[in-house]
Formats: sequence, C-alpha cells, structure tokens
Amino acid sequence: MERLVLLQNKERAFHVKATNEVVPIEPENGNDFSLKELQKYVGGCIGIHMTTDGRRLVVHDEGRLINLPPNHIATSLYQHDTIVGDTVICPDSMVQ
Repeated sequence: MERLVLLQNKERAFHVKATNEVVPIEPENGNDFSLKELQKYVGGCIGIHMTTDGRRLVVHDEGRLINLPPNHIATSLYQHDTIVGDTVICPDSMVQ
C-alpha cells in the first residue's frame, strides 16, 4: 500500500521494479532523463507509453521477447496490456 501512495506524487519520477519495489529517482542533470539513464533503469532498449493519469511509462522495448517478469504496479497504471520488467514512471517533462 505504501508503494502506491508514494506513486501518487505526479511530480516525481520513480523506478518501479518488477519485484514491486518503488524507488524515487531524479535525472542526473536535475531536469530530464538522458537516453542512457532510462536504458540503465529498464535494462535495455526503451519504449515509452502514457499512464492512465498522464505520466510517461518507460519500459524495456523487448521485455516480452526476453521473457521479463510481469510488473504488476506498472500494469495497474497502464491498463492497456501487461507491462513486463523494470520501468520508469515520470512526468512528461522529464522525457525529452
């Protein structure tokens, strides 16, 4: 429950792991994430989706192909399909 309360802060960025761990994160430059930063968090090539509440959901673009585990927290914020692997959830302004 605490993880979901933490995620309600729509002005922060979070590393949402497939293990259900939610970790607040910040871009290295203080404003927006670089491609390399996002790739590090998700573990590979990125894909970007929109959450149901208007934030960006950054995923491993090939997560299904390499059988990453389901990410139940990220899936609950996306609701169009099952999200797999570690993700980043952040305001639109933090992804350029």
